[in-house]
Amino acid sequence: MDKWLESVYSDGTAGFVSDPHPKLFQTVKVRIRMYADAPVKHVLLRSDPNGEEHFAQMHLVGTVHGLSYYEADLRITENRMSYQFYLVCEDVVYFYTQMGITTYIRI
Repeated sequence: MDKWLESVYSDGTAGFVSDPHPKLFQTVKVRIRMYADAPVKHVLLRSDPNGEEHFAQMHLVGTVHGLSYYEADLRITENRMSYQFYLVCEDVVYFYTQMGITTYIRI
């Protein structure tokens, strides 16, 4: 795998979720970071509110010390929300979850 993939990171803490303990129907901002020179064309946040697949385009919100941060809104519609990130490159799509990065979707 490419070296930049080691820089990809997000978690459920206040550094990456605007409110780590949101209330039902609140909207939070979810962030992910990676090297600024990562060959990523698009970053998508995938969630499944109420069992329906939803994608949100993530937007670059800043670069600090060589790391770029992307952000998107996530509306909390269930007591437990799960999400994952799609990192779209020229010739491959990477899927990032708490379990790591793959080129296939983990179920």
